[in-house]
Amino acid sequence: MSKLTLSRLLLIIGSIFFLGSMGLTLSHIGDPHYQTHSWYHFFREASSNLILLAMVYLIYFGSAAWRTPTS
Repeated sequence: MSKLTLSRLLLIIGSIFFLGSMGLTLSHIGDPHYQTHSWYHFFREASSNLILLAMVYLIYFGSAAWRTPTS
């Protein structure tokens, strides 16, 4: 197994754990004790972490030109 394949596999496994964590955050939204605080965490995760995850996926699974430094 190449290093790139291993890193892709680890990225997918880490993404599954991340999405599980986000699911737990969503499950607390209906709870009146955590309602505003859970919305804050959800939007923080949705805005920053999902965009970061999308960029990392584009680099890891995109074309080889995206992974090759040009400078």
